[in-house]
Amino acid sequence: MSRAAAVVMRTALHFCRQSLSQKHHLPRAAASSKLLPAPTANTPFHRHARRFSNAQTQDAEKLPRPVSVFMEKLSSCSSPSDVLDLTARYRPTPTQLSLGLSHMWYSVKKLTEEQRRAELRLMWQHAAWEPLLQQAVGGVTHLPDAQLAYALLAMVQLGVQPRTRVVQTYLRAAQERINHFDDKSLSILSSCLQKLEDGANVRALKHGIRLSVEARLPRIDNVLHLQTMMRIVGKDAPLKLKHKLEAKALSLSDQFTLPNTHYMVSSMAALGFSSKPLLSLCSRKISEHLSEIPFNRLLTVLISCRTLRFRDLQLLNAVSEYGGSMVDVWTHRQLLLVLSCLESQHFCPESLLDSYSELVQSDPDALTLRDLLCVLRVCSSLNYHTPSLVSCLAAALEPYLPYMTPMQLLNTQHHFSVIGHFSPVLLQALLQEATLQALRETGESAAPPQREREMTFVDAQLSVILLCLRLERPDLLQSLLQSFSVPELQPEPPAVRCRDWFSSALQTLMQTQTQSADGWDMAEEQLLEGRHFVDAVLTQKQSGLDESSVEAKSQSVAVLCAPASTFCFGTSRPRGHLALKLRHLRVLGYRPLLTLDEQEPGQKVIRAWTKIQRDAAPERDAVPERDSIPE
Repeated sequence: MSRAAAVVMRTALHFCRQSLSQKHHLPRAAASSKLLPAPTANTPFHRHARRFSNAQTQDAEKLPRPVSVFMEKLSSCSSPSDVLDLTARYRPTPTQLSLGLSHMWYSVKKLTEEQRRAELRLMWQHAAWEPLLQQAVGGVTHLPDAQLAYALLAMVQLGVQPRTRVVQTYLRAAQERINHFDDKSLSILSSCLQKLEDGANVRALKHGIRLSVEARLPRIDNVLHLQTMMRIVGKDAPLKLKHKLEAKALSLSDQFTLPNTHYMVSSMAALGFSSKPLLSLCSRKISEHLSEIPFNRLLTVLISCRTLRFRDLQLLNAVSEYGGSMVDVWTHRQLLLVLSCLESQHFCPESLLDSYSELVQSDPDALTLRDLLCVLRVCSSLNYHTPSLVSCLAAALEPYLPYMTPMQLLNTQHHFSVIGHFSPVLLQALLQEATLQALRETGESAAPPQREREMTFVDAQLSVILLCLRLERPDLLQSLLQSFSVPELQPEPPAVRCRDWFSSALQTLMQTQTQSADGWDMAEEQLLEGRHFVDAVLTQKQSGLDESSVEAKSQSVAVLCAPASTFCFGTSRPRGHLALKLRHLRVLGYRPLLTLDEQEPGQKVIRAWTKIQRDAAPERDAVPERDSIPE
């Protein structure tokens, strides 16, 4: 037999063995061979065998691929050290290595802070940790784009230093592939860059991400896709790009669903851009469908509005009324979170506070110390208090006094003093020598940049408390002086100056009144009781009486040019220390007169003068009308 014939016979026998094997073990592959074209006389036999082999391979790819041993064992790892032990036994592929790094982070991110530190310390000391990072450097070119982004994020979260070789290598690889990243990979990469310190590669990658987003912007026709892009570019994006994103969002505003609206508000907060048209559109829709929004999303909206310094009166009133109706449904923690968010925007939710105060008074034991302090802080800041509520809070706090820190005692009494309540038990606990010494040590032990600020804060709080006692409860102060050595504090005058436009306008109006029957004296920039600064004090004397006569009666008016931030938003309710100052001015015999600090001297001062000349109801505070307070 010739050599050529022997080759043909061996090929035929090999083909027969394959056909027999496929017939018994792979019937699907054998059936698929019927679809092959029939052999012709001019077709070599080995080509038919190759075609059969290709069809068999394509059909076999449809079968489920076996899971590697590494991936099977990875799912059972419960700590980073377990993953490192696994990589020491089985050499993973670059993709498996990326999944292993992500698994290491997932296994520790839900632990407590102390447990996480212990696990990471064991990971850094493991013998396989350095070889793992070296293998990650070598396999970066073989990683898919998504796995590259996940691996980089996992390494940063696990505490790999930003300036190490492995992180810088991954950053450079991401720069080269930035145009091929999909939206999800870009989002992961952007969140990773937020945790890295500034550097050449980080800056270059951020710039590349912004260019990629700007190039994709005209093709975006989905709201969720646009919101992802807004979060990707971040707060450091150029203002021009932020305006382009705003214009694109406004062009898609007719597609906004309710979830899109509250997600758009948080996206603008992530972008660091306050667009009033967009925010107004979203807040209007949110306020109309509050009952359909989950609590966590509603809280995120309120926090985002606070971050963007955006306040919409319709939305805030709607949240207040809705919260008042949900008092029996929401937990104390949820109610206090909403109250804190509204208080930080200087808005007084009267409907919510009315309902919640009734709940607190009905069961004060349901509140923890932290809850009670939060309620007290909100009421003090917003000048919301009733005798029954204040008494309830004071009684509920008394059992906690032995467990409160000196700073908590100080803050608690300061908040009570602002709303005009003085608890002898709380004052005795605060004025103990040990408590005052601990407050001094707290300020002195602070870092040098904060030491002076801490000491000033403590002295200011104590001075306010002592001033309130001296003016409002002198009998209680005298009894305390017999038992405790109350510190003598001389606070420096606040660095507030009278507005030039207000002073000149007021002097002009004073000159026009010189020909009137009653004379007016004006003294500017007065510091009363060493604490309360007023822009001017006006004194009117009745005619026909000698100025030095004892029978001469005078009426003093304290003029305060207060900024709009000292009022509750949307109302004429003074809040915080402004309310305290008004109360003390009345105790001192002055009639307080408030004008808003705006650059409209003529109109505002004329309104102020009209109020000064009103003789009716002299004890009532003259406050601006609601429509005169800017929103």
